[in-house]
Amino acid sequence: MNSRMNILAMLAFAATMMTACEEPKPDYWGDDPNPKPPVEQQGDVINLAAGKFYKASATPMEGYEDSFPCLNYSMGVELTDEELGDVKSSSLGVGWKGVESVDVVIDLGRKRTIEKVRIHAIAGNISAFVFALPSEVQFSGSADKKSWSEAVKVRFEGSTTGWAEAGCKLNECRYLKATIVAPSAGRSMLVDEIEAMGKHVEDWKYVPKKGAYHGAFNNGLSFSGEEGSSACPVDKFDANAGKATSMMLWYQVMTDYPDDAYSFAEIQRVRKEHAGKNFGGKYRMFMYGWLSEARDFNTNELKPEKSSTAKELAEGKLDEHWKKYFTDVKKAQMEEVDYGPVWFRPNNEMNSGWVHWGYDGPNYIKFWRRMYNVAEQVGITDYNVFVWSTNCSTYGKYTMKEYYPGDQYCDWLGTSCYYTTHNGEISHPYPSYLMLETESVSPNKPVMIAEGAYRLGGVYVGCDGKTWLKEWFNLDQTNPRVKAVVYFNQANTAGVPECRPHKNEELLKTYREGVAKEYWLDEIPEEVELEIAERKAKQNR
Repeated sequence: MNSRMNILAMLAFAATMMTACEEPKPDYWGDDPNPKPPVEQQGDVINLAAGKFYKASATPMEGYEDSFPCLNYSMGVELTDEELGDVKSSSLGVGWKGVESVDVVIDLGRKRTIEKVRIHAIAGNISAFVFALPSEVQFSGSADKKSWSEAVKVRFEGSTTGWAEAGCKLNECRYLKATIVAPSAGRSMLVDEIEAMGKHVEDWKYVPKKGAYHGAFNNGLSFSGEEGSSACPVDKFDANAGKATSMMLWYQVMTDYPDDAYSFAEIQRVRKEHAGKNFGGKYRMFMYGWLSEARDFNTNELKPEKSSTAKELAEGKLDEHWKKYFTDVKKAQMEEVDYGPVWFRPNNEMNSGWVHWGYDGPNYIKFWRRMYNVAEQVGITDYNVFVWSTNCSTYGKYTMKEYYPGDQYCDWLGTSCYYTTHNGEISHPYPSYLMLETESVSPNKPVMIAEGAYRLGGVYVGCDGKTWLKEWFNLDQTNPRVKAVVYFNQANTAGVPECRPHKNEELLKTYREGVAKEYWLDEIPEEVELEIAERKAKQNR
């Protein structure tokens, strides 16, 4: 009975998702399924200040400081975290006493157009303090903090906890300043949210105009014991596939080690030796899984002392590591030894229970925004790529969307695409279906399979490998937003099933036939190379 109910539920879910998939494509696809969307047809009006760093000109009251200061970049995100408090709530804001006014400057990360400003303040008796609403708040914008626009004034109606807001037109605004004026001398005021509403204009980054990147993951076990094997046998995979890869995946632990084993220098070595190998001066796109956990290679057991949860990261455990790492990235790219942009894929498969940072949507969002904000402060987000990457099926109490930090915080949507089982029965087996939930998270982003493979053998039944691979290479027809695929060419090890197509003659033949389509790119397109050069020049100015 339970199995029947599960099957019926899955069929209902499938029908819902397929209906969504069959809706008309947005106008920007036109006759060509692969152009970048024009600016006027992109994005929604969102809170551009959500989760962004800020600083204040006055020291907050004791006991009413921000809970999450970040290095010297920010006093925290209490005023931008989208969580509201009141006089009965334990989640309050930032308070000031004895000041005539205080300037709060929010860094939006890049130049924006703001259409409406909002501020939420709390009034009432809390502990020994009586908080009153500000008399007014003046909002102004700036591209560089050297000159500011004419102020837009907002006032609270009445004297109770709530919002004050006003429409505006602040152009070229990277920095939003809220000058919060105290109600009278000596009065305390408590603010817990500032919003900047504006249209998020999508900046599609390195999306091929025609086709999609053909990528793979290889490591020392991919061709172990075979001629041509190496620590990163990219060329061996290319030869087996009959086509070169234009993207490669690698992994590294995100942790404060006492040595340089997990520094950017180690990634640079891998990139130098393999990302551009035998490419006639051209390089592969380089993406790496940046994971906040370490495991024993032979047993797959977690090493807790070298691992971090989403909550620990949200509270700043690795702030110094991120700052140093992103600074090293910027330095290498300024020195012309970067080998192209880095595709960061931090802490993937967060919507699962098998990773140390999983099953925690609220803290995952806070972690991601914090990390990305540090990268923004260092100045590497316009040139490099941040891939928010899920597991294709979501587990636990949070939906996939409840892990999403927002369109302004990532460049591509990614997913891990393997067939899955529920209650011992196979479900969602083939790639075209497995992509649907990830694609539903945001309509504004290019999509990739950041890793995936057909798993040979094992306990799984009911999924045909040849059909699976044919679907993988038919995604240009069924899921045209998928603009990159990365095949996980991993040997059978602890916790990882056999995924290598060359271990099955029929599967390898199917792979070679599928990837031979012109759509699957064996090198970076010329228009993307030009975009890379333009973005790099802009970053290095």
